[in-house]
Amino acid sequence: MKLNIGCGYNYLKGYVNLDASRDSLADKFMEAHQLGFDDGSAEEIKAAQLVEHLGFFKTKYFLAECYRVLKDGGLLLLETPHIEKTFRIFLKGPRAAREAALGWVYGSERPGMEHRYCFPAELLEELLAGAGFEVKKKKLFEYQAHRPALRLAARKKGSPAADFEAALRRELAVEGTALFKDEYAAAELEKLIKAALSPGIFENDELAFELALYEPGLAGAFFRVKGNARFIKAAAALAAANFTARMYGTLAAQPLGASHKDAFDAALELGRRDLKEALAGRLPPAEKPGPQPLFSLEMTRISSDRVFRAGLKAYENADFGEAAGYFAQALRLCRDNPYAWLYFARSFEARGEYNECAPAYEKALALFERGGLAGPEMVENVKKQLRSLRRLGRL
Repeated sequence: MKLNIGCGYNYLKGYVNLDASRDSLADKFMEAHQLGFDDGSAEEIKAAQLVEHLGFFKTKYFLAECYRVLKDGGLLLLETPHIEKTFRIFLKGPRAAREAALGWVYGSERPGMEHRYCFPAELLEELLAGAGFEVKKKKLFEYQAHRPALRLAARKKGSPAADFEAALRRELAVEGTALFKDEYAAAELEKLIKAALSPGIFENDELAFELALYEPGLAGAFFRVKGNARFIKAAAALAAANFTARMYGTLAAQPLGASHKDAFDAALELGRRDLKEALAGRLPPAEKPGPQPLFSLEMTRISSDRVFRAGLKAYENADFGEAAGYFAQALRLCRDNPYAWLYFARSFEARGEYNECAPAYEKALALFERGGLAGPEMVENVKKQLRSLRRLGRL
């Protein structure tokens, strides 16, 4: 069997033509990152001008699916814009050439035809190698005038590590744990996948189960592929109980005066106790689903910033009580957010609650000075505000 994935209107005889769009000439309609074919069932896959439409993260899952569906030694043919030469044309070419090149970077202004990501040749080769392929041929050609393209021919090498990763990504895609709708969360999930596949974690089931601290769905997928009924059951129960929301609640419950890293580590330690209880069949109370897709140090910072900006909206509309609530929530998510401390203080000051605002100003100042996150003018403004409060006897 040979597959032509993302066929659009380019129907190829002798291939099973596939596309996600009903407005295409596909024989079957399906997503490129979730193929409805058995393992090792195809000898060739062709994907011309496809990966740029998928984006970086979804392309990793697409390549994993190609690996899974191809037989050992099977051929993968990829074509995509040659972005390096396209940029050179845009920078140095005449007006018509530059217009053509610009459209080649961003794609067409039609639904589904926009380009989400353009892959430098080096990066695409790295992704192929990471997915278990060996590049055999590489060719640069003109797809259209002033629109250079790259064609890669790669063979499936086959290895236990690549087999496992392909199966893991399949599980994540099928279960909806791949997090394609949030680029930040998708990037954090990639870090967790990399950690899961490292020898130190992969070979230690107890340690691998700690993936549930960050994303129970990943832990469940890991053990469904590796095989361990005890851990599969516990991970599924934690996911059903919205354990990620519990982790954020545990973080929020830590002392506000602690550093963010200390609060995060304390939440992890308490979470480990929950994992042990879950393995013993004693689950923590179910939580309401939260807005955060996974728990990680970086996601807490990103979540804090999102809540902080909601607080800024309330503050600008002079709803200082609501603003203070948002800023307090932002600080519970990330205690090292100096701007949240600053506006937390300003919200209290606007309501005449001076005893509350001074410590928050001092915390903001300490973070600004320690982290170099603001210029001298901002630092001086906070110092001036503190001097003013002292002069007026409000500290």
